[in-house]
Amino acid sequence: MPYRFIFIIFIFSITSTFSTKVDAGKGLENLCIYIVHNDKNRFRKMLKKERLNVKHLYTDVTCNGKSLLQFAFEKEANDVGQFLVKKIKASQLRKTTILDWANDNGFADSPITAAIIKRIN
Repeated sequence: MPYRFIFIIFIFSITSTFSTKVDAGKGLENLCIYIVHNDKNRFRKMLKKERLNVKHLYTDVTCNGKSLLQFAFEKEANDVGQFLVKKIKASQLRKTTILDWANDNGFADSPITAAIIKRIN
């Protein structure tokens, strides 16, 4: 009987770690707030304090249903957006459609777009 209980907890913990896009919550909403305020320093400090990795956050966390970069574009958070671009692997940026999304949504002249182009080339 105790083994069954441990097994159920183990399966639950495995399935919860493989979740897909999660809207920022449970303490991560501050990341979105820091993007809104374009506060790169607090954004970085929170990542360090919580031992979070941008590479993983970029694919797993959203703000208002948008990726962290899309949210940075929309909020004109150029400092945070450029920081994100520097921390996300170039190969990961190439796999996404973020550059097409930026161009299609009127952000072609954004400093974040320039940083993405520089990073992927």
